[in-house]
Amino acid sequence: AQPRIGGQFRLAGEQPRRAQILDLLDWYERQFEKLQVRLHLNTYAEAGDIRALNPDAVILATGSLPDEDGFQRWLPGKDRLPGIDRGNVWSPEDVMRREAKLGDSVILYDEGGHWRGLGTAWAMAERGHRVAIVTPEPFIGKELARTSSDIGLRPRLAKLGVSFLTEHLIGEWHGDGATLRDMLTGKDTHLAASALVLSTTNRAFDPLSTELDGLETYLIGDAAAPRQAPYAFHEGRKTALAI
Repeated sequence: AQPRIGGQFRLAGEQPRRAQILDLLDWYERQFEKLQVRLHLNTYAEAGDIRALNPDAVILATGSLPDEDGFQRWLPGKDRLPGIDRGNVWSPEDVMRREAKLGDSVILYDEGGHWRGLGTAWAMAERGHRVAIVTPEPFIGKELARTSSDIGLRPRLAKLGVSFLTEHLIGEWHGDGATLRDMLTGKDTHLAASALVLSTTNRAFDPLSTELDGLETYLIGDAAAPRQAPYAFHEGRKTALAI
């Protein structure tokens, strides 16, 4: 329940050099007004509320949530990051909402190689935090390289003092630093930090579909499976055209 549309996509627009996302969301709001689409903002919807509307169809776009266990895809044998309960662990969304208490130095662990993690690192660096990006990939911004979006990103991060540690995993979080594991040698090292930001795969958030039996229901976007924004746009349009 938010005062404006957009959810995590709006938070992405708060990252440096991504204001075009906010322009797009402003356009959507104008279109909703023009087409007389009713918006119920700051409102939670339960199954009973939806049934009371007697809808012909229901599209569920409830999104996804950060994985609270700190699971790393490159460590499938560990369901939970050791030490995550020691605190000072945050998601990129926490950071962009300015809810995270980061302190001076931050480790950002990035599995996605996309804007969610790297844009957050950029924002933290511009706010004056000392940032170290740790990634299991051989270089940061792997997915951004597909569209050459990384060309200006890495030099900018370097100028802001952001350090890069590639082909490393988070072995354990200690509350004031992390044990990092070198994927090539297996060697462990300690890196001090006041906070850890985990940019790992989100978990789909779908609290409603099982409670809407008998209704024509469609599950789209991150609510079906966490992915990038273009998939959500595609599924939304495809579903709307099919109804």
